[in-house]
Amino acid sequence: MQLLPAPEAARLAAAARALGDPIRLQLVHLLRQRTDLCTCELEDLLGLAQSKISYHLKVLLEAGIVTRESRGTWSYYSLREPGVLDRVKALAT
Repeated sequence: MQLLPAPEAARLAAAARALGDPIRLQLVHLLRQRTDLCTCELEDLLGLAQSKISYHLKVLLEAGIVTRESRGTWSYYSLREPGVLDRVKALAT
């Protein structure tokens, strides 16, 4: 038997940690429904402050789960892999 290469294990652990928060799962769920949501739309949908949304999006971005595109003063987010929430659901059943 072999171990996972250390960089791969670290990447997978970061993704698992990023998806281990209910707010971040809600963000992923919203981004699955509609790609290309801006921070302001996510604030309205979740009823949370911009700073809290930005923090959670940063965690998802650093874990490679979302991508970000800047347009003027706003950042727009999309899922890197639209099926990520389905995979999490499969693990939880």
